[in-house]
Amino acid sequence: MLYLIFTSLVGLIIISRILSLLEKSKLFSRQKILVIALFFLIPIYFFSIFKDPNAILTTYIGIILGLLIFKSIFFRFYIFFVYEKCHLRFVDHVIFNLKSGFSPLKCIENAVNDMNGGSRELFRVLFLNSSNAIVVISELHPNILAFKREFETILGSKSHLVDRLRSFRSGLKLIINLRHKSRQASQQSRLQALISLVIYCGLFFISWHEFKLYEYPRLIILSVIWMSFGIFLVFKLGGSIKWRI
Repeated sequence: MLYLIFTSLVGLIIISRILSLLEKSKLFSRQKILVIALFFLIPIYFFSIFKDPNAILTTYIGIILGLLIFKSIFFRFYIFFVYEKCHLRFVDHVIFNLKSGFSPLKCIENAVNDMNGGSRELFRVLFLNSSNAIVVISELHPNILAFKREFETILGSKSHLVDRLRSFRSGLKLIINLRHKSRQASQQSRLQALISLVIYCGLFFISWHEFKLYEYPRLIILSVIWMSFGIFLVFKLGGSIKWRI
């Protein structure tokens, strides 16, 4: 009983730490933080109905502790997800404000203020020198850093800003389309590998029972090794498929 209480207290401390980091980052709205809090807290009370929930509860706390340890990786992926979701809209807002006669800095401020939640905080850190302990520019995804450099270079030019930004936006749109095609090709190759694995397992099961395959252990080992190598190779090569301009 004392072990269960201690583990629950440790879990609550870890959850409080995670929620504190989320609140400081300002990348999540209050509604999202509330949902995350309920997601973390409900299982702790749910496990209390069991007579001996020690193993389950310990595993659950271990998962939460892992999230806390690898929080930097989690934030990195989440920030990139936010960037992918709204960077084209940010460029559109800047173009619209430039056509309305605002200065480049004022255009960025208006574009940032038109956003909400995590996207607003991310682009405020990128272009308005906002201090945020969670979002460290040097640790951002290379695509985000490349976007920042190219965007600042364009705004630093003295003429044809709107035309340059439109060309920049077209390039970003093309990159997104090529990345989507690469993802589709990778998923198709991996799906075919899984189908091949299912067929292999079916043939292995039939051969085991109908043709007494268990009498040939060396053949089984060699077959499994080659099949495993082939599946690994397909997944490895499938993940490296990239469409290029």
